Amino acid sequence: MRRFSKIALLLLAIMVVAVVSAHNFVVGQKMPPVVADEWIEEPPKLKDGVVLVDFFSSLNSTVMTHVPELKRLAKEYEGRMQVVVASKDPMEVMTEIFGDESGCYIALDRDGKLFSAFKVRFVPCTMLLDKRGRLLWAGDVLSLTDDRLEEFLVKKEKREKESRKAESEDKE
Repeated sequence: MRRFSKIALLLLAIMVVAVVSAHNFVVGQKMPPVVADEWIEEPPKLKDGVVLVDFFSSLNSTVMTHVPELKRLAKEYEGRMQVVVASKDPMEVMTEIFGDESGCYIALDRDGKLFSAFKVRFVPCTMLLDKRGRLLWAGDVLSLTDDRLEEFLVKKEKREKESRKAESEDKE
């Protein structure tokens, strides 16, 4: 049993590395703006902080398992992080899947321009971006733990606090 656990962990690690390397993402790299053909509701204010962008397809059964986690993250981290779901699916399909109260911002990318700009070759693909659009993390949303996410958010909040303190000292 112990050997099986080690093998399972190794396979999970390989899958995460494969996702990141297959897309050629580099942590810290500036990513393109999150622009969509249309938003189901209001577009998010992306300059307000950390943004989780999940590239989505209803045709992929693995991606469909992400829906509950994306909704949970949107609700649990409301005010600290925005969750954007980018999809080439029609509005009706996305509305049926996510509903009205998901807390997620749904970006409709009919022509695939957002997928192309981010060089997303396959799904699942999730990215965590800072307010300047730099890549903090990339992989499968199900492998992003709350502890790891908290690390990113606490660092962001600490930088913002230091920035506000420096600005107030400059005014004095």
